[in-house]
Amino acid sequence: MAQISGPFDVVVDTVGAVSTPAGRALLSDDGSLVLVLASLWQLITARGRVKAGVSGSRPEHMARLLALVASGELDPVIQESMPLDEIARAYAIVDSGRKVGNVVVRP
Repeated sequence: MAQISGPFDVVVDTVGAVSTPAGRALLSDDGSLVLVLASLWQLITARGRVKAGVSGSRPEHMARLLALVASGELDPVIQESMPLDEIARAYAIVDSGRKVGNVVVRP
């Protein structure tokens, strides 16, 4: 977390590494913090700009996200992109708990 600073419109924590206060500190005035892997306390206390819990998946939501990326409106933070034959290294980066951004594996 010390390596990245906001403000961001959306912060998505998929591994449970971001505390609610630290996530809020990264947000723009209208930003949202999404805790995919939230603790029980985070689930119970998530309000306002903090979202936690299970969400349904719909194809139109993925289409919207892809359109936002394609148009440049959504600019995901990518730590590293690598070919599929480096999948073990990708897992090692993610499992280290020290990654900043996404690790993209290309087929």
